[in-house]
Amino acid sequence: MNEPIKEGGYQPYTNNADWDFLDALASGSGPDTQPDIYSFNVGGASGKFFLKKRPDGSFRAYTIPYQDVKIEVPANLAGGEWKITLPDGSQYLFGGVGFTESTDVTNESGPGSIQAEIYVSAWYVKKMISANGDDEISFVYQSATNKIDYQTQYSESKSYGLPGNNSGFCNTPNTYSISINSIGVIGRLHIKEIIGQTGHKIVFEEGASRLDYSDKVLGRIKVISNTGETVKTCEFFYQYLNMGKKFLQLQRIQEVSNLGTTDEKGAYEFKYFAEGLGTIDSTFSRSIDHWGYYNGANNTSLIPAFTSTDGSISYDGGNREVNTAKTKIGVMTEMRNPTGGKAIFDWEANTYQYTGCDGTLENRAIALQGQASFGQADAVKQIVQKKFVIDTIQYVRFTTTINTQGITDHECSVTLWMPQQGDSTGLIAYPGNISLAGDVYLQPGTYYIRAEAWVPPVALPDSQTEVSAYFKVEFSQKTLLGTEGCTKPGPGLRIAKVVMSDGLNKGNDLIKEYRYNQFNNPGASSGELPGDPPTYGRKGQYAAKNVHSVLGCLDVICQTFSLSSSSNASSGYTKGSPIGYREVAVLHGEAGINGYTQHEFSFVKDFGSLDNDWKRGHLLRQRTYDVRGRVLQASENFYSILGASADINYTHTYGVTAEWRKRSACLPDSRNTAFNLIIEKPITIISAWHRMDR
Repeated sequence: MNEPIKEGGYQPYTNNADWDFLDALASGSGPDTQPDIYSFNVGGASGKFFLKKRPDGSFRAYTIPYQDVKIEVPANLAGGEWKITLPDGSQYLFGGVGFTESTDVTNESGPGSIQAEIYVSAWYVKKMISANGDDEISFVYQSATNKIDYQTQYSESKSYGLPGNNSGFCNTPNTYSISINSIGVIGRLHIKEIIGQTGHKIVFEEGASRLDYSDKVLGRIKVISNTGETVKTCEFFYQYLNMGKKFLQLQRIQEVSNLGTTDEKGAYEFKYFAEGLGTIDSTFSRSIDHWGYYNGANNTSLIPAFTSTDGSISYDGGNREVNTAKTKIGVMTEMRNPTGGKAIFDWEANTYQYTGCDGTLENRAIALQGQASFGQADAVKQIVQKKFVIDTIQYVRFTTTINTQGITDHECSVTLWMPQQGDSTGLIAYPGNISLAGDVYLQPGTYYIRAEAWVPPVALPDSQTEVSAYFKVEFSQKTLLGTEGCTKPGPGLRIAKVVMSDGLNKGNDLIKEYRYNQFNNPGASSGELPGDPPTYGRKGQYAAKNVHSVLGCLDVICQTFSLSSSSNASSGYTKGSPIGYREVAVLHGEAGINGYTQHEFSFVKDFGSLDNDWKRGHLLRQRTYDVRGRVLQASENFYSILGASADINYTHTYGVTAEWRKRSACLPDSRNTAFNLIIEKPITIISAWHRMDR
């Protein structure tokens, strides 16, 4: 962007430039206003950082959270050389000519609507230099000459017009659209050599072509002395998980004799979970759960199945639920070393606690809608009546719209009724003849809401004009939960058990089992989503013009509902995992026969667009118990978070998005919020000090 984001916010109703800027963002034609997040991983340090432009035009990097790491940013971000200096003084040089990879994203949303974007996405390490400068290690890469396509992502959406719209003006067809992103790499780099100061080097040789996409496997690694002699050679062997589409798996790392022979020495061997294999689509893009993990569903659509509570919208979509068995397919279950020892891994699906639940009951939001419409073709009054049950005393929200087309001789109404002494065939009007607008305090019971529409047919000017009565009722009901209470299967996997065996005596096995439940409530998971759970439906509205001969241009508000295959909410990540755990117990020996250790970790949910990952996953308390539950050792860690803007080493950067909540068709440029309402959504990224004090 030429101009920096205004941290104090925008004033679109008094500043024309701000109006144009936010309008472009909300309409999808504005610049990229969201800060880029970079990741780094070098010896002894890793993390994320963002860039801020200085007054002289140069950039400075800020780590998330603050670290004693110096990152020198080149003037040419894409093609220049980056330098990272660690606290011990060692330096790492990245990027420059021949040391970058680019990502190519091609989007196709329909015939003739192909858009492509190419950008530098990775900067490879080229040199490591010791603190005193007398030792260095250089890296050499081999680049692919062709573009390598390795992933295809589908995005689908479907939109509807809602009941209650004026059919004469709100011609909102039910539409379906699909967008396809093809992701590839240009200038793919594979490590070729690592060369030490003395001339010793490690050589990496490419092997056969891959069968899952057009690239090469790693075939062999050699250790070569400074005199050119081969010191050690390891060959890599592979297999494929075949589910219609192939997935590469490392099968064996075999050390072989030198001097040009192929005599085999010891090998590392690997096994994988392969139960319940099925066939998936060739791009592995539709058989996925809410978070993108394989669930084995034979989906033809990525939009989850959806039915509105009033039945006005029904979409027979896909199954995006977590499949705890299918998620494990392809994960490593055993690693055997050359001496016969092995490590066995048992995995299970993540779990998490979801909100709005007290362990037995959860509150479920209910929305009931209906509309009665009368036109010239209708012979009798049109009546729509729906039943609903309130199980607890509460405020019930009513929304009603009566459209009489200006005809005074009408019988259009929305009324509330109750059974007379429990007899649903003998309804009586709700006492007090209440106004069904806004929040109404109702006692538990059964209710009926009725919409009626009628006018003398001759009063209607044409066959397209209708009068109508529309209602919407919003309330909550309590639903009884199953045996798992508030715990739900979550995205991805967690380790459940590890067995380390020497291969000689089973009695020597070292066993650890892992439990992720709450210490004081063993039936409940301690896992949480860092952000909000996935949601796919969204209400919207737009204005249509009604040019009246007397009143002039009038806005007709048309209500819409859209479904998407991508969640409207961001679930976030905790140290790369979609689930974070507050409490984890490690059992030593089978079922804890040698005692156990409890760990408590920090967890802070994301707040809107604010990413709090840097505050999560820090060990707070640790207690070790013997098999009888007696405390053997306990420790507690204390941290400082300097998260205020006045604190040392605090800085932040801003981004912004915008959304039209209301836009007039008659007065689209009016600065009156009664006609046009645009909402600015700030994005804040913080670099602040987080350290353990004691």
